[in-house]
Amino acid sequence: MEEQHFLSESLVYESFKLGALNLITAPCGSGKTTAAFKTIPEYLHIKPNRCLILINSVSGAEEFVNSELA
Repeated sequence: MEEQHFLSESLVYESFKLGALNLITAPCGSGKTTAAFKTIPEYLHIKPNRCLILINSVSGAEEFVNSELA
């Protein structure tokens, strides 16, 4: 069985730049949204300002809007 890793464990936080486009591509369920709205801002000591989230399902979008991260 393949070992599961979460995005927050694999990110190189020093590579993120304020005021620049930072692109994250990873499989579904790996933690991209959590990283964009929680983990990365915590590392940079900022509050998330703007973030573009692309999602391919209505149910996923509704879950995101209703989550504590939104």
